[in-house]
Amino acid sequence: MDGFDIIFDQIDLRSFSSLWFWLAVVGIWTLASHRVLGVSADMIRHARKYGGPAQADLEALVQIKVARLDRIFDEAGVVIVGLLFFLLSSLAVLGFYHGVELAQALTLILIPLTWVGLLSLRLARQVQAGNTTGAGLVRLLRRHRIMVQGIGLFSIFVTTMWGAWQNAQNGFPGF
Repeated sequence: MDGFDIIFDQIDLRSFSSLWFWLAVVGIWTLASHRVLGVSADMIRHARKYGGPAQADLEALVQIKVARLDRIFDEAGVVIVGLLFFLLSSLAVLGFYHGVELAQALTLILIPLTWVGLLSLRLARQVQAGNTTGAGLVRLLRRHRIMVQGIGLFSIFVTTMWGAWQNAQNGFPGF
């Protein structure tokens, strides 16, 4: 047995039975729910609790992030959407029609993240159009964070059920 065989015996390349895949899923959804429009949850909490300079910092950062997101989407939005849907449909066909487990796993991660991206874009447009400040801005950001957490929980649940079904169908490695 050479070194590569030992390494590949230790690292399972199947997605749903790999500890690394599940750590990645949890990490992705933790990061997605912690940062709303690029603003961390603790900054939102601090602005809500103390107001004043913390609120002004939050508003300035949100305006910077919203302007950046708006500029990116205005300049390359059509290309981004086209490539994203090409990628998602390719992964879905590879995964669920051809049975490629890695493509299934990536589809189950990327489709909910796409919804989060669309909700973030909608929130950015809403903040920019309404010129929302103060407690209203904090309320919008907190509501958006709760929606992202809900999408994440649902996504993890669906991915877990699909992964358990795949592992039951294909057998667990080493058994």
